[in-house]
Amino acid sequence: MSLDDAVPSVAPPAAAGAPQRPTSPDGYPNINVPAAAASPQLSESDRQRLTGELEGLRQRQATPPVSSAQALTEEERLRLLARSHGDRALSEIDAAGQ
Repeated sequence: MSLDDAVPSVAPPAAAGAPQRPTSPDGYPNINVPAAAASPQLSESDRQRLTGELEGLRQRQATPPVSSAQALTEEERLRLLARSHGDRALSEIDAAGQ
């Protein structure tokens, strides 16, 4: 296999529907052309509405669901439950072993 067979001698044709790139008179691509948006852009009212929704979601996630006093009370309740459960389990094991 030769190099000519592996590498095409001409550039492949542009895909169907691809926009033509503007060129300068010398044939090189003109990179100073402003880019066109590929899809519709958000309007200012849509942007403000979405920004407000996202800010509301951020604030909702930032606030703790319970106060620290309630959390401490819940922690104490769970510790008491763990102690009583452990004592009850040990007494059941002792009773089963006798």
